[in-house]
Amino acid sequence: MKNKLLLRGKILAFVSLTVLASTAFSKNTDTRIQIAFLNTQNDKEIATILDSYPVTPTAGFMWVEGLSGTHRTYEDLGSEKFIQEARIQTIIFLKNGLIAHRTHIKKMLDKHSKNELVENKQLLSQARSLLNLTQQFSNALQAASSDQPLIYGLELMGESHILEQVRTASKVSSSKTVGEITANNQEDNYESLKPAFYKSEFKDQSIQSASPEKIYELLHTANLRSRKGDS
Repeated sequence: MKNKLLLRGKILAFVSLTVLASTAFSKNTDTRIQIAFLNTQNDKEIATILDSYPVTPTAGFMWVEGLSGTHRTYEDLGSEKFIQEARIQTIIFLKNGLIAHRTHIKKMLDKHSKNELVENKQLLSQARSLLNLTQQFSNALQAASSDQPLIYGLELMGESHILEQVRTASKVSSSKTVGEITANNQEDNYESLKPAFYKSEFKDQSIQSASPEKIYELLHTANLRSRKGDS
């Protein structure tokens, strides 16, 4: 599995992180490009890049703790508002994902006894996966909430000659021109720009190596945190 905010083939599936604004960009002949950096940039660095050129951000590509996704807007928010919204929506998404995973843990504990969980290999595999995802979402939520860098790439709209200048900026590691973005091709457009080391799967080794009895204990701990509202 490729760990993304769009999770497929796992216990839970989420829609990609996309914000649809009420006011669409007016139709024009401006070009759109997508650019990527060698790693995630902090919010001030992203603002500096956006404010250095007369361009409009239309999407931001985020990565945090092995989870990645897209924040897309269809109105000209300005760089500061765009960056704020990208972080806010990421935090909301991660909170909802953490709640959902912990809800599944509670259902598993309610449905199966300790003996069933520790003796059934399939249930144990599901439990490890749930615990791994829960830990991943918890780590990501803490990182996103503490202003750690999130954005590794941007989609920008502007005049062709300006966008060519952006492509050659010192922080830009790769870029591509894109046509009209649709729900079916968003992932294909930006995935190829993601730094290779951001594509590896998150695995908590303490969970992977835990004994069946320890897995059962960790399920209860996660369930207790859920009741307390801990992240």
